[in-house]
Amino acid sequence: MKGQPIGFEIEGQTKGSLISNTTLDRFGVFAFSHPTGGFDPALSKPDFFYNLSVEKSGAKWLYNPITYWPPTGSISFFAYAPHSSTTGGAITHSSQSDVGFPIITYTLPDAIPNQIDLLTSIPVYEARNQATPVEFELYHALSTINFRAHFAATMPAGWNGYITEITIGPFKNSGSYNYLNWTIAPSAQDKSYNLSTANGYLQDIQTLSTTPQTITSPNGDLLLIPQSIDANAKITIKFTLDKVGTLENKTVVHTVRNFIPTLEKSKSYTITLGITTEMNFSLKCDVVDWTTYNISLPAYD
Repeated sequence: MKGQPIGFEIEGQTKGSLISNTTLDRFGVFAFSHPTGGFDPALSKPDFFYNLSVEKSGAKWLYNPITYWPPTGSISFFAYAPHSSTTGGAITHSSQSDVGFPIITYTLPDAIPNQIDLLTSIPVYEARNQATPVEFELYHALSTINFRAHFAATMPAGWNGYITEITIGPFKNSGSYNYLNWTIAPSAQDKSYNLSTANGYLQDIQTLSTTPQTITSPNGDLLLIPQSIDANAKITIKFTLDKVGTLENKTVVHTVRNFIPTLEKSKSYTITLGITTEMNFSLKCDVVDWTTYNISLPAYD
C-alpha cells in the first residue's frame, strides 16, 4: 500500500540581485532513506532524491514524478536554493555515491550582479510517512557586504561631497559547504570587487549629510564566501569634495580586517564611511543576522 505523496513547503529568501519570496521559483533537494536506523554521516547516501528540482507552480511546489512515502523506515532531507541548473555552473555538488552530508561548492561569478544568494536548509532528519508537506527553513549560507556614507560633522556652507568609487578585497572566491561549515576550495582565487557610480554599483548621490545613507545600488550588494580576512585585503575609497565649485579628489585606503576580521555565514556587514572636512574617513562596521521571511505554499490539494 502506498503512503502519502511527499510534498514540500519552504521558508526563507534568496540575489540574482537578492531574490525575494515572489521570485524564488526553484530549489533542490537531497534525500536519504533509512529502512532502519537513521542518518549516519559515515554510511548514508542520497539514494532517495539526488538534487531533485522542486518548482513553484501557482500556489504549489511541484516535482516530477510524484514520489510516495515508504510504508516503513524514515527519510532525511536537505534542501538548497537556487537549483544548480539555474546558476550557469556556479553551484556544483557532491556525487550520488558520496556518503554523508551533501556538499555544495559555490564559485562566485566575477560580476557583482551575478553573485548568487545561496540558501541552505536546516536538515530535516528521519521524517516518516505523513500527510503534511515536509517543511524546510532556509537560511543565507553566505556573507553580504553593503555600504553607507555620511559627513562626520557639519560641513562649511556651500561644501558638498560624494563617493565615486569603492574597491574591496581580495577575498577567496570559492568554497564548499556541508550544511555545517565552509571550507575554502583549493582552486579558490583572490578576487577584488569594484563599485562605482560609473558601473552603477554605487548610487550617484551628489549630496551627503551627517545622517548615514545607503550608497550601494540595489544590484551592488556583495555576496561572499564566509572566510577569515587576509591582511592583504584593503578597502580603497575615492571621494570628491566640492568646496563651493572647487573640486578636490582624494583616495583613502584602509585594511579590511581592522574592522572585519572574519566573514561569517548568514551575517550582513554594513560598512559606514564617515567623512571629515580634511577628507579622511572613519570606518565602522555593523554586523547583524541576515534575516529571512516566510514562504509557505501547499504542495498538493
